[in-house]
Amino acid sequence: MAPFQALALLLLVFAASASQQLEPTKAESFASTVTAVRTSEIDVGGSKVHVLEGGEEGAPKSVLLLHGASFSSETWRTLGTLDVLASAGYRAVAVDLPGYGSSERSSGQSPVEFMEKLVTAEFGGEPVFVVSPSMSGTFSLPYISKHASSVSGFVACAPVGISQFASSLHETPVDVPTLLVWGENDRVVPIANADMLEQVVSVSKKVVIPGADHPSYLANPNMFHKELLNFIASH
Repeated sequence: MAPFQALALLLLVFAASASQQLEPTKAESFASTVTAVRTSEIDVGGSKVHVLEGGEEGAPKSVLLLHGASFSSETWRTLGTLDVLASAGYRAVAVDLPGYGSSERSSGQSPVEFMEKLVTAEFGGEPVFVVSPSMSGTFSLPYISKHASSVSGFVACAPVGISQFASSLHETPVDVPTLLVWGENDRVVPIANADMLEQVVSVSKKVVIPGADHPSYLANPNMFHKELLNFIASH
């Protein structure tokens, strides 16, 4: 191979390598689009709670984003959900639940009491959409059963505690518009739980994300965001 050709080939290889190194991951691409996420700490029943917020106060609709046991409010920043909601004109608030992320453990208050105080502190008691994956079902399900009129819509991402919730509401279903989001391969909270939840809430739609496991929204963020925005817009 001629020296000039060898040098040209070397330069091409170097350029390709540099391009791969500089190309951001999907998560980094989502995170880089978020330009106006605000960080704060609020007092909820005497405990410090870490908050990430996108969008503006006074927006026509507000969304409260909870999280699963292996995650935190930061999940919704990295996934791009805070940015997606803010860009659609909504106010989005993601919190670290007590004892998770940067929030203190809650002392002397039940999950439903925590939710009551959180919604009052952040939204002034105005109705709010609640997005609740996995572990956060221990907070969201008791809350919507007690305060259905304060919930504009419930986005159930395979929350835990459905069987107990359904049993307690068998005679008095909750009138809350609900979007069910499940992973096709969820073995932690199998899809049968979604069918159970359908019996005790006003279900608008059930979405099964193909090939997804328990945190289904991670497997296909675009599909999740599309369904989330459509649900909020219609209620």
